[in-house]
Amino acid sequence: MNSYSEIPDNLTIDWLFSSDRTAAERVPDHHWCEDGQAIIYDANLPHSVRTFELVDPVSLTRRPLLDMRKSLTSLSQHLGESEIPAVLGWPLEFSRQGDKALYYFNDDIYLLNLREADFIRITQTVEKDTCARFSPDGEKIAYVSGNNIFVYHISEKRTLQLTGDGSENILNGRLSW
Repeated sequence: MNSYSEIPDNLTIDWLFSSDRTAAERVPDHHWCEDGQAIIYDANLPHSVRTFELVDPVSLTRRPLLDMRKSLTSLSQHLGESEIPAVLGWPLEFSRQGDKALYYFNDDIYLLNLREADFIRITQTVEKDTCARFSPDGEKIAYVSGNNIFVYHISEKRTLQLTGDGSENILNGRLSW
């Protein structure tokens, strides 16, 4: 069997309940960009070759979108070598344009420029930062910290706090019952 865990000729009960069967069913994660192309990520591939790929459904061409090794080196400048994963996983969110991705590491928000394979740390707080999302134009990131709403302007590298009354009972930007 290869890294995709092929289906064997003789099915057995052991195989039906194995991780090989689960891997054979798994399809790559995907994100459709506003230009009609798709970003795919195949977690079945070995770490050494796993990356984000850009797929053009018209021409059926695939090409790497991210230099995984370079992105991990960039991330190590923020987190340190001991906290770096072997490979990046699927992000919290991609921009609609497909050029940026959001990640959480140690309760802070990080922005990955996919084409440059470069991480930028967006937050560095004692609070757990949550609910991070791109604006439709991909130029801003909204998030919640300390139950207050913030907007980070990517090109200006500037954060604007929108609410200031967040507390244990006032959960701005988050659903509560």
